[in-house]
Amino acid sequence: GLRRQAAVAISQELSRLASHSPGPSTWIHQVRRRSSLLSSRLEEKPFSEMQMSYIKQGEEALQKSLRILEDQNDWKTETVAGNGDKVLSKVLPDVGKVFRLEVVVDQPLDTVYGELVDNMEQMGDWNPNVKEVRILEKIGKDTVITHEKAAATPGNIVGPRDFVSVRCAKRRGSTCVLAGMSTTYGAMPEQEGFVR
Repeated sequence: GLRRQAAVAISQELSRLASHSPGPSTWIHQVRRRSSLLSSRLEEKPFSEMQMSYIKQGEEALQKSLRILEDQNDWKTETVAGNGDKVLSKVLPDVGKVFRLEVVVDQPLDTVYGELVDNMEQMGDWNPNVKEVRILEKIGKDTVITHEKAAATPGNIVGPRDFVSVRCAKRRGSTCVLAGMSTTYGAMPEQEGFVR
């Protein structure tokens, strides 16, 4: 399937290059380069159908988050700290109540991104609401499946909580977007003593 398509594409490219007659050395170099790139892609391990489903979920969570943030209407201020940090909220028909935190973090972007994405499993060390985060599977460079345990909260009548999430992280220049949503993962069924 894929190798045949690749061979057809290379053949078409050879024909196109030959018709422009730039001389053999030019188009041979281009074909070698394209062929090398193609073979390196063929050697990559393809994603399974389930992994593609998780990638799609992560991308959807990211796009939905961006749409929510872009809509500046109907945000209500919940609280403003003395340092200017703000918590805002709004109710969305298909989601429920969502929160937006606006803060200035006095750290380089690489450091913040590294803590939230690369060092995700250490989140419990600095976030009092999180007891533990464990990466269950990394899919490609942008998507991970995680299992999180929430820290105990005083007066919580529901009991200890845990979550399985698919997370998507994208970075373009000075913009970072991290989004996630609840998912199911066969290797992490509901845990005894936790409410999911």
